[in-house]
Amino acid sequence: MRFMPAFLFSLLCVTLSLTATAQLTPIAVTGFNHDAIAEGGPSSLATTTLEVDGSFSNRVMYTNSFRTFAGIGGGGLPDNGTIVSGTDTYQLAPFTGNNALYIYRNETRNLSLATPASFARVRVLAFTTEGASSLNVRFNFSDGTFTDYLTNYSLPDWFNGAANVVLQGFGRCGRVAAAPWNADAFPSNPRMYYIDVPLSCTDKSKLLQSMTFANVSTFPNNAPFPNAVIMAVSGIGQLQTITPLITPCNCSGPNGSINLTVNGSSSPYTYSWNTTPVQTSATASGLAPGSYTCIITDVAGCPTSYTGAVPLNNTGVLSTVAFPATVCANFPLSSLSAAIFGVTAPVFIWQPGNLSGQSVSVSPAITTTYTVTATNSLGCIRTAQTTVTVNPAPTQGFANNVTVCPGANALLQIQNPQIGVTYNWYDAASGGTLLGSGLTYTANNITAPTTFYIQSIS
Repeated sequence: MRFMPAFLFSLLCVTLSLTATAQLTPIAVTGFNHDAIAEGGPSSLATTTLEVDGSFSNRVMYTNSFRTFAGIGGGGLPDNGTIVSGTDTYQLAPFTGNNALYIYRNETRNLSLATPASFARVRVLAFTTEGASSLNVRFNFSDGTFTDYLTNYSLPDWFNGAANVVLQGFGRCGRVAAAPWNADAFPSNPRMYYIDVPLSCTDKSKLLQSMTFANVSTFPNNAPFPNAVIMAVSGIGQLQTITPLITPCNCSGPNGSINLTVNGSSSPYTYSWNTTPVQTSATASGLAPGSYTCIITDVAGCPTSYTGAVPLNNTGVLSTVAFPATVCANFPLSSLSAAIFGVTAPVFIWQPGNLSGQSVSVSPAITTTYTVTATNSLGCIRTAQTTVTVNPAPTQGFANNVTVCPGANALLQIQNPQIGVTYNWYDAASGGTLLGSGLTYTANNITAPTTFYIQSIS
C-alpha cells in the first residue's frame, strides 16, 4: 500500500509535463559530498571517493573516457556530464570533484542553489542503491519560508525501476586500484530517475534557495542502506510577461479593446475579464472608457491579475446654425439646430437658457451667441457656437397728412427710412391689398379722406 501514493503521484507528474511547453534546464547546485564517477586513469579507486552501493559490492559509475581507458565493452556516462531526456536536460557536476549527494538511511542533507531563483517546476535526478528508499523533500526559500513537497516518496533502486526513467544502461564497475574492473549491468542497467516537484502557486513567486532531502527508510536492510543518491537538479523557471495592446474608445463606441500577449513557462493560459458578459479570450473588445481587470490562469491553475485602462479618444464633429441668423427686435424668433457626426446617442444642451434638444427656438432681446454642448454616456463632450443678430425694429415714418383737392393725386413718402428695410403699402391694416413697395406711394384721384397702411420688413 505504501507504494500507491508514489505511483499515483508519478502519473500526475507525467500528465502535467505533457501539457507544459517549457523545457527543463540545469540548475547549478552545491553540496555534493562524494565523487562517485570514475573519469579516467590511473584507476577507478584513485578518481572516486567512495563506492555508491555497499562495500561488499564496491561499485561506482564511470564515464565514456574511463570505458576507453579501461577497455570496458559498454556503458559509460557522457564525458561532458550532459544528460538529455526528451526535452529535459540535466548537468552532472564536474567529474574531477564531488558529483553526487549520498543520503544514507536516517540522514538528512541539503543541496543549495548557486543562484536562488523562482521556478514553476523542479526535477531531481536521483536513484537508490540496495533497494528503494523513502525520501522526504523540503524546499527552502530565501524569505525564510519552506514547503514540504514530498513525504515518504519511494525512490527506486538503480536496477530495473520502471517509472520516470531518465537514463539507463550506463553500467557500473568495481572501485579498485587496477584491472580487472569487473564492469557490468549494461545495456539495461543501472538507471537514473527523476523526482518531479511542481511548485505551488504561492511558491512560484519566491526564490528557491535550497532543497532538503531526508532518507526516512524504515524497512530492514543492511545499515546504513538503502542509500539515496542525488546527481543533478533541473527546472523550469517561473517566467511570465504580459504585454498589452490597448485601443482607445472613441465617441461612436463603445469600441475600445485590450489585447494581451502572455508568454511564460506555464502556458497555455486561460482568461477571464471583468466585463459584462464575461469575455474569455486574450482580447477584450467593445469596451467603454475605464479600467478593466483580467485574471490569467496558467496550466497549473495559478492566477495572475492584469489591470489596464481604456482611454477615451474624444472624437466627433459638432456644428450648429441659426435660421434666420438676423432678426428684428419686434419679431426676434429664430430656430437653432445642431448637426453631429461620430458621437453615439448625444444629448444636447443650449446656453443661455439651458434648453435641451437637437433643435430649439429662441427669441433673444439683443444679439446673442448660443453655445450647444453635446455629451454621451461614454464621456464625450463636444461644443459649438452660433450667433443670432437682433436688429432694432424699423422706424416707420409718414409725411404729414396730405390735403389735396377732390380728384387730385397725393404723394405719400416714408420719413426716416431704415437701410435694409422693405416697405409695403396696403389699403387695410390686416388682410388688405398690396398697393406697392418702396419709400413713396402715389394715391391717385382722391375724392374722400383715405387712410393707407405700411408694413416694414427687415
